[in-house]
Amino acid sequence: MKLIQSLSELNAWQNERISSGFSIGFVPTMGALHSGHMALVRRAAVENDLVVCSIFVNPTQFNNREDLEKYPRTLNEDIQQLSEVKNMIVFAPTEDLIYPNEDSKKAPNVNLGCIGEVMEAKERPGHFEGVLTVVKRLFELVEPHKAYFGIKDFQQLLVVSKLAEQYFPQLQIVPCEIERAESGLALSSRNMRLSPNGLEKASQVNRWLEQLVGLSIKDISDKLIELTSKINSDLDFRLEYIEVYNENDLSDKLSDNQTKRVFIAVWLENVRLIDNMRL
Repeated sequence: MKLIQSLSELNAWQNERISSGFSIGFVPTMGALHSGHMALVRRAAVENDLVVCSIFVNPTQFNNREDLEKYPRTLNEDIQQLSEVKNMIVFAPTEDLIYPNEDSKKAPNVNLGCIGEVMEAKERPGHFEGVLTVVKRLFELVEPHKAYFGIKDFQQLLVVSKLAEQYFPQLQIVPCEIERAESGLALSSRNMRLSPNGLEKASQVNRWLEQLVGLSIKDISDKLIELTSKINSDLDFRLEYIEVYNENDLSDKLSDNQTKRVFIAVWLENVRLIDNMRL
């Protein structure tokens, strides 16, 4: 395993790997790695000569300062997990390396359409601008051939895909399935902030989504109303949204022969949980 934290180390590694012609699989993360992250890393290791996993808590994508401050940082533990993967490069840059000047903090202009108007874009103003900014910088620095993203952050996956189409046409974005606990809870670094009782309660999120699978458009609409009322009546949860969109572009023009996906965001014990499921 190789650890890269400075620009000089990155440049030396880039010169070495370019001369060797190795293919690069890239897994960008904010650390606090769990088995979901490691599933991405292991897939990248199978499909590429080298794997780069970045660990950088990106301040520009947090619209909530408290959420940024509370985001778990476990670099030593993360490095220990990643050291078990062959041909592994851990890229743990400083903020100055990612954002050397103010211009580097400017979000690239990407036409997102509906993707940039609903759910996370609506509830977290500036979030996707921050995602676009940091992911573009990481792609420029790492120069990967493939980049791996989990579909738990499905809207983010679509945003990054739009970025790659426009700025990095040779880069393949690889979607990876959601990793879940035995309870059905989607794995997330934020889960470690939940109490044991909170973890048990959080498993309900997956069960709510499962109730929509296989329903017609009309029945989905009725069920959404029922679920919204049910969640709002549970004092442990605060519902941010539960919505169904066209999977391809997040438009709300739905028909029974389109691929649809349900999305949810809720707060539990002051922890924000998101999940989604194909219908």
